Amino acid sequence: MEQFREGDFIRLKNLANYQIDRISVGEVNIFEILVKEDNYVEVRGCESKILISDIEPIPVNGKDDLKIYYHPNNRQVLLLR
Repeated sequence: MEQFREGDFIRLKNLANYQIDRISVGEVNIFEILVKEDNYVEVRGCESKILISDIEPIPVNGKDDLKIYYHPNNRQVLLLR
């Protein structure tokens, strides 16, 4: 089982199972863990708690991580639309 921490960026295994807030029309399956409990996480953009078994790491392969930009100078992670 993966080890997740607060601040990690993850994706949901089944996006349709959760009511999520979206600013843009496009569907981007990238979320930041705000709170981690034993069996659940709370993520930015979703009001309900999510089972840890329903999340997975985002593969770093140039496709799945394409919408993530890390700015090393000010240590910010931006989600591109």
